[in-house]
Amino acid sequence: MDHDILYLYRIVSSGLGYPWCRVQPLTHFSINVFGVLGFGEEEFWSSLLKLATIIMFLFLGLVLVCGGGPKGGAYDHFIGGQHWHNPGAFANGFKGVCAVFVTAAFAFSGTELGELPLDEVIAIAA
Repeated sequence: MDHDILYLYRIVSSGLGYPWCRVQPLTHFSINVFGVLGFGEEEFWSSLLKLATIIMFLFLGLVLVCGGGPKGGAYDHFIGGQHWHNPGAFANGFKGVCAVFVTAAFAFSGTELGELPLDEVIAIAA
């Protein structure tokens, strides 16, 4: 039932058509056909892709903050310390600090979940 609702949403919103909505279930089915070994292999490569994507976004963020964006754009100059002085580190007081900690907790949990398969690989090799 939930899958059908998701498929209908994708058909209406993307305009790609019905066949593209069957790619995900067929991919999951084909992975499950190979059993635990296939699932583990897929999990390893997906985690590696996730880790590579995180590293690329960190590098892109560093380049843009340091002024490596296109000329005339929002990131064509160094903006690293611009917001530290105006409005300051504690702009919204205690409520702002708590909001930052909540966001950081979710961001850390995503990164930590990406590192779990790497820990398993190291434990198996040892």
